[in-house]
Amino acid sequence: EEGRPQRVNERFTELLGRDETDPMTYTLGEQPLYDGDGEVIPYPQRPGPRAMATGQPVWDRQIRVDDPDGRPRWLSVNACPLGDDSGDVLVTMADVTELERQRRRLQGQRDELESELSAVFERISDGFYGLDDAGRFTYVNDTTSSRLGVDRTDAIGRGESAERSAPER
Repeated sequence: EEGRPQRVNERFTELLGRDETDPMTYTLGEQPLYDGDGEVIPYPQRPGPRAMATGQPVWDRQIRVDDPDGRPRWLSVNACPLGDDSGDVLVTMADVTELERQRRRLQGQRDELESELSAVFERISDGFYGLDDAGRFTYVNDTTSSRLGVDRTDAIGRGESAERSAPER
């Protein structure tokens, strides 16, 4: 029957934050699922329906569901067509909430450190620049920008040719 799961286990309802005693009472699409930006994922864009519609597997789609108490839970969802004429799709989910919390915490720390580092770089009055492993500028302060005769935002991502092509001073 379309819109109803054919077979689910108790972990399914647990991961979705539902308290139903019979997981078969769940109707597909009735619970809001959210993407990483907090936007509701329309039913056709969800892993199961997408795999069903395209015949292609969907791997590691990160979605958020909210527990009944409003706490977010992050799931990694895979959906794979069974490959027969039934149109059936196997969907698996894993709770990655703790990994997502750690990722977000580390992202916040990285952003904070980048901001602090940028402030330190701005206080350097001498010419200063940073290069990546390929020799491309990753940072150029105002003094270096003036000496090279290039706009600092234009220099980012360019290689040493920006330095060579700068006008003589």
